[in-house]
Amino acid sequence: MLSVLAVPVLLAIPVTTLPSPKAHPVKPSEQLVTLGSFDRPAAGVLASAKQGIVGSVPTLSVREEATHSYSAVAVTWAADKGLGPVTAQVRGKQGSRWTEWHTAEADDQSPPARGEKRLGSELVWLGPSQGVDVSVTSASGRSPRDVAVRLIDPGTSAADASPGGRQPRAKANADPTRPTIYARDQWGADESIMTWPPEYNSTIKAGFLHHTVQATSYTPAQVPAMIRADYQYHAVGRGWGDIGY
Repeated sequence: MLSVLAVPVLLAIPVTTLPSPKAHPVKPSEQLVTLGSFDRPAAGVLASAKQGIVGSVPTLSVREEATHSYSAVAVTWAADKGLGPVTAQVRGKQGSRWTEWHTAEADDQSPPARGEKRLGSELVWLGPSQGVDVSVTSASGRSPRDVAVRLIDPGTSAADASPGGRQPRAKANADPTRPTIYARDQWGADESIMTWPPEYNSTIKAGFLHHTVQATSYTPAQVPAMIRADYQYHAVGRGWGDIGY
């Protein structure tokens, strides 16, 4: 009797690891939707006086069913020391559906400083959208002037999904693991819109870690685009010349 023994054979198949896409500058784009002022609203803008607890509240509202594609939205208005708090309600249109409403508070309720010509709300990240619905109110009863909605498209890059952050060098007595640090070139900063050059001091006495309040439902791959949206809004929309923090 002939016995046949089956011996498994393992074939070594070479595995090719594709290099991660290289990060590059990405220039955001922006669309402005002009609302005007309460006493002189732009075409298609509704000016109304909502009845509140302490009286009527001037409100500007606009709905654009079709806009250029964007992912983040904010509202700006002419600086006015006597204006008081301004609040915006925003939502975006994604496909045939509208997102939930988001509140965008003024990011600085104090009187304008440093000669700022425009003030603005927080930037709200909605994700890819093609329409916008906005309502702007002033609780003080005094209406903001020259109101504009800024729709920001942060652009895309194949490198956004794997920006390759730089880990701080470890020390023997180091504190618990610190977060990965992403440099400007890794999140695609377009330095052509930066007009506030860095300033360096010879001595560092203290440091602060600041975070920007944003959406909580986002993926790691969206983070570079979210930072670019903040960059565009702060550097260009608010006229600061760079990210404000």
